[in-house]
Amino acid sequence: MDEITQEFASDISEGSLLVSFDYNGASYEAWSLTKALEMGVPAVVLAGALKPGALVAIDAATSVARGRYLTSGIGQDSTYLAKASEAEAFLQAGSPADASAYFLLKPEADARGITVADLAVEVIAARDAWHQVAGEIEGVRISGKALVTNAGTADEVQAASAQVIERLAAL
Repeated sequence: MDEITQEFASDISEGSLLVSFDYNGASYEAWSLTKALEMGVPAVVLAGALKPGALVAIDAATSVARGRYLTSGIGQDSTYLAKASEAEAFLQAGSPADASAYFLLKPEADARGITVADLAVEVIAARDAWHQVAGEIEGVRISGKALVTNAGTADEVQAASAQVIERLAAL
């Protein structure tokens, strides 16, 4: 769990979550959720105040889940895509003996002491496995955001976001 997700989840479980909202013509900044509830702020107002943080926490948990499968770094995702494309082209070309035109595959295969053909098969298998898990992660993220968006009370927002973050942590 990353820092944003941990903080949001921790604030929910400790009851120390701070919310900012408008109510009865006044703006309230960084109020304790507990105090706002005691003050009689309507559930729908507090739910609206919690939703942006819950959605950010879900996105942060999604990034952490993806990070368990992918190397992070600027441009790494495009490198994976290019390598998979190159692997497909290499295999479709019949695994040519001269692999010098495969600029991503050849150096890695040489560095690892394996054939470009073996690497190409690995890359395609890794891509296919990633697509499966990526689809599952994305499904949890999208359905979780819908649960949060449709929640009508602060408790529902908190429960939905906690459930989604937990599911993402398990992937």
